[in-house]
Formats: sequence, structure tokens, C-alpha cells
Amino acid sequence: MIKLLMIFVVMLVAWSLFRMLNREATIEEARTIGLQKASQHIHHPILLEDYIAAKRIPKEEMVSLIEQGEIPAYSWRQYTFIENRELIVAKK
Repeated sequence: MIKLLMIFVVMLVAWSLFRMLNREATIEEARTIGLQKASQHIHHPILLEDYIAAKRIPKEEMVSLIEQGEIPAYSWRQYTFIENRELIVAKK
């Protein structure tokens, strides 16, 4: 009986962890945790949604540039981060 209970508890914990890891991130998490992860892969990352909102550029155009390799990008969960080239130009 105790072994059965232990197996049930282990399965319940594993199921809870699996659900936590597979949930979608919020926009706030993308702007904090995701941004930190992206900065390990690209210089001066910015959330794609924030960039297109600020520049009023169609998302399809930006996705096309990313797919063509014109803009360095990093994906974290369901969000995409791009390299903020304006920040690079401003620092030069």
C-alpha cells in the first residue's frame, strides 16, 4: 500500500512539473526572464512585439527579415527577440 502511495505521489509531482514547464510565458516574463536568456545569445536584444509596436513596422516584414538572416534573432518559449540595431548605431 505504501509503495502504491509513493508511486502516486511521484507521478503527481512529475505531472505538476511537466505542466509548469510547458505553460506559455506571460509578456512580463518575456520582458524579464526571456530578455536575460536572449542576451546570452544576441547583443542588445529587444522583444519583437515591442520593436514592431515602437517602429510601426508590419510583423510579417520583420519575420521575413529574420527568416532571411538579415536580423539576428533568438526564440524563447513563444516569444522572439531581435538584435536592437539602433542601440548599436547609437553607441558608435
